Amino acid sequence: MSKHTKYTEITQPYSEATIHHHKLVEVTSSNLNSQILSVSDDFFSPATDLINPEPPVSKKGQFGPNGALYDGWESRRHNPAFDWVIIKLGAQSASLKLLDIDTTHFNGNEGPFASVMALFAPNATEVSHDDSRWEEVLPTVPLGPSQPHLFELCEWTAQYTHIQLRMIPDGGIARFRAYGVLTPVWPNDPSSVLDLASVLVGGRVLFTSDHHFGKGENIILPGRGKDMGDGWETKRSRSPGHRDWVVIQLGSPGYLQYCEVDTCHFKGNFPAGVMLEGCSSPPNGSEVGGGSQVWTPLLPAPLKVGPHAQQFAEMMAQDTLFTHVRVTIFPDGGLKRVRVMGSRAKAPFRGVPGGIAPPSVKGESKEKEEKIQSKQITALPLTQNGFRAYGDVVSSETANLQTKRVNGGTATKLCNVSGVVNNYPVQHPAELNFCVYKCDPYHTQDTAGTPGTQIVKAGLLERHKYTSQSFIPMGGGGSHYLVVVALSGADEKADMSTLKAFTASSSQGITYMAGVWHAPMIALEAVTDFCCLVHESGEAGEDCEEEELECVYEISV
Repeated sequence: MSKHTKYTEITQPYSEATIHHHKLVEVTSSNLNSQILSVSDDFFSPATDLINPEPPVSKKGQFGPNGALYDGWESRRHNPAFDWVIIKLGAQSASLKLLDIDTTHFNGNEGPFASVMALFAPNATEVSHDDSRWEEVLPTVPLGPSQPHLFELCEWTAQYTHIQLRMIPDGGIARFRAYGVLTPVWPNDPSSVLDLASVLVGGRVLFTSDHHFGKGENIILPGRGKDMGDGWETKRSRSPGHRDWVVIQLGSPGYLQYCEVDTCHFKGNFPAGVMLEGCSSPPNGSEVGGGSQVWTPLLPAPLKVGPHAQQFAEMMAQDTLFTHVRVTIFPDGGLKRVRVMGSRAKAPFRGVPGGIAPPSVKGESKEKEEKIQSKQITALPLTQNGFRAYGDVVSSETANLQTKRVNGGTATKLCNVSGVVNNYPVQHPAELNFCVYKCDPYHTQDTAGTPGTQIVKAGLLERHKYTSQSFIPMGGGGSHYLVVVALSGADEKADMSTLKAFTASSSQGITYMAGVWHAPMIALEAVTDFCCLVHESGEAGEDCEEEELECVYEISV
C-alpha cells in the first residue's frame, strides 16, 4: 500500500501564511537548483517550464515551428498510456506537503488527469520512469482547464529526492510546484564554517518590510540567480530616514564570522547601504517581530555596496551565539543574496607552531616564548570594495572604467585599471623593475575535522614605502592565492587593527598602494608565476622594510 493514501483537495488558494506556518519551501523550483532529469515527450512546449518560479504567462497568438506556443509543458496527441517528467530536487531530500498542478492558459489542450510519484535515491545519476522504487504520493486526479489544482497530503514524513509527474494521457500543464520541508545536511564538525542563512540548511525569512518588486525570501536562495526578478527589491521611498528590512531565522543557532551581500543584476537600484544585526530568540521567532527584541550590530557601520557586485565584511560579536539576523537596507533598493557565514560551535584553538616566517624566539627566555600567541582571522574573497583601502584589484571585471574599442575593433581596452606610483626622493632615483615571481605553494594545515578549510600562518609583513607594487598571475599554477595586508600606523609600523586577508582568483591581480604592509606572496595550490611591477633604487633598506609580528596570525582560507 502507498505511504500516502489520503489527500485533501484545496478549493481556495492557499496563502503565503499557510506556507510560512508549515515552514514549507517550493522544493521543485529551479531557484533551488532542481532540474528536469528526463521527459517522455515535450514536442510543443519544454518540460523545463514546469519548474520556473515565475507565474505562467499567455502566449496567445504566438507560433513556433511545431505549433502554438505555451508557457508550460505540452506533449503530442494520442498517447495510449501517459506522459511523464522526472524532477530531481536541488536539495539533498525533502518531505512533501502541498502539490500544485497548474494548467493556466491551457484550455482545450490541458492534461485531463495527473498523478504524482516520488522516490528516495540520493546517489542516483539516472532514474527510470518505471523504476520499482517509485511510490504514489498523489493518486490519479482530474484536472480542469486554465486553473491551479491544489492538493494537501495527509502524511508527509517520508523523505524524497526525485518526483515524477504523470500527465494522463497527454496535453499540457503550465507549472508543477511541490512544497515541503528540506532536510538540512550539516558537516560532521560543528565548527565548520558555512552559510547558516541558506534555505538549504533550514534558513527562513520570517518578516519582510516591503517586497513590491521581489520577495525577501529570495535572498537566502542558492546561486546568484538570473535577473532582478529572483532577488529582493522594494518600492522607491519618498520619506526622509526610510529603511527596509528582512529578518532571517538561521538554520541553526551559530557563531557568525563574515557576511556576503550580493547586488548581482542590481545595477541602478542597489541600496545606499546595508546593515546587519543579530539576536537570540526562541525557535518560532515570535519575539523577533514584536519590536521589543534587542538587536546587536554585526557590522561597525552600514556596508556601502556597489552595483552588480559581491561585497564581503567581517562580523563583530563573533563569540556570541545568534539565532536570527536582520538585514536593513538604506533607504530602499534591491539585493540578490545575503550569506551569513558562521559555525554551530566555536572553532577550536589551533596552536602556534609553524607559519610564514614566524617570530624567532631562539635563545630568548621562557617568559618571552610564552608571550607569543596565535590569533585567528578569516580570509574573505577579494573584491575592489573590500580591498580599496589597501590598493587596487586588477581584473577585466572591474566596473566604472573608461573603455575603448581598439585592436582594429576586436578588443575592448579598460583604461587606468590601476595606478603605478613612484614616490622615491630625488636623491635616490628608482627605476621600474618588470620582474617575475615564481612562488612555491604554501603547505596549508587542515583544520581539525573541518574538510575544505585550510590554515595559513603569517608572522612577517613587509612594505615598500615609496612605490606601489603590482602582482598579476600569468596562468597555470593554482586557482587561488592569498593576500594579507595592513595599513601603517602613526609610528610607521603595521597597524594590526587594520589587518585583513583576502583570497584572490587566478583571474585577479592586485596592486598594493605605496606604504601598505603585506605578507609575501602566498600561492595556495601549486607553483604560480606572477608578473610584478615595482620601482627600486637598489638600496635594500629603502626598497623593502620588514616587520616581525608579536604573534602568529592563523588565517582560515
